[in-house]
Amino acid sequence: MSIRKGNTVRILLAIIILMLAGTCIYYYARSIVPFYYIAIPALLAGCVISGFTRRIWNKIIRSNRFVIGFITQSVAFTVILMFLTLSVNYEFSIPNSSHTDNACCVEKLYYEIRHQNKRVGKKYLPVGNEYKVYFMDVRFANGIVKTISINHNTYRRFASGDSICLKMETGLFDIPVIKSFKFD
Repeated sequence: MSIRKGNTVRILLAIIILMLAGTCIYYYARSIVPFYYIAIPALLAGCVISGFTRRIWNKIIRSNRFVIGFITQSVAFTVILMFLTLSVNYEFSIPNSSHTDNACCVEKLYYEIRHQNKRVGKKYLPVGNEYKVYFMDVRFANGIVKTISINHNTYRRFASGDSICLKMETGLFDIPVIKSFKFD
């Protein structure tokens, strides 16, 4: 089975966009901002950019249909712009703005039971080994609730309603970011 050059470019482009989307999730989990503050401007800018670069994009995806090209291009540029905004904000945060935020309140502590899987033939079948993954929902002063994965000792140490301290910094675009998940 041979893959044509055009298909290779499309597949590679799709993989890159998916990787950038995963990285956006990583950076968003560490940013204290509502999702729509980042997504709506990125979507609008993506739609505007896709109007200007329609011909180039149609050559890349090999489609002359306006709707398909516009939607795929808008999604791609939205993901790229969100990645750029969140990553630049986090990575170039202002180091001398580092502070410990005491206004964080533990909203909820919970755990999920997961099963270890073992490969049997071509299928994965769950084996009886269970393990727990612990989580903490934290409410910040601006009303944002973030879910943080924690270990068992941290789970036992805190209760709902407790205040916790997180190391925060102000990002380049003035969006607060969590730099450390160490609980003191």
